[in-house]
Amino acid sequence: MIPKDKVLKKKLKLLKTQKQIQKEFYFELVHEYIELQEIFEVEDYLDKSILLIDMIFYPIYLIYKIIIMDFSPLDILSFMKAHELWIDYLRYRELKFKIEEWKSIVQLVSGPWISTNNPKYHDLVYADAMTRIYNIQLLGLTKKLTKSTK
Repeated sequence: MIPKDKVLKKKLKLLKTQKQIQKEFYFELVHEYIELQEIFEVEDYLDKSILLIDMIFYPIYLIYKIIIMDFSPLDILSFMKAHELWIDYLRYRELKFKIEEWKSIVQLVSGPWISTNNPKYHDLVYADAMTRIYNIQLLGLTKKLTKSTK
């Protein structure tokens, strides 16, 4: 059951998490995380091996080829692929850390308040909860501003 605004506002005041919550595009970040999760959290042994080769062994091999002066222009494409994989992996880790922070904030205010049957989309539940928390926090701040101007 989704708590009423007053109840949630009281819990937020008790936790003093209002300063931590910032405006973000929670759903867009979760969708990006889900796409990256499909790339880096693979179940198949063959896919894990290919990912390991593309991210670790092949860049080492390319560096070795540069050292022995046997580097061809086509190797640049493989190096670019490894570079993109590493950038995506770092972004994936960043988003995973951010979603873990969301989970702790939502659980501190007795959330989440909705659920899903598909574990792949479970992080969207926390995006929804963070959006609700942010909106309630924003509502409280606007009420304070209107009181102070009167």
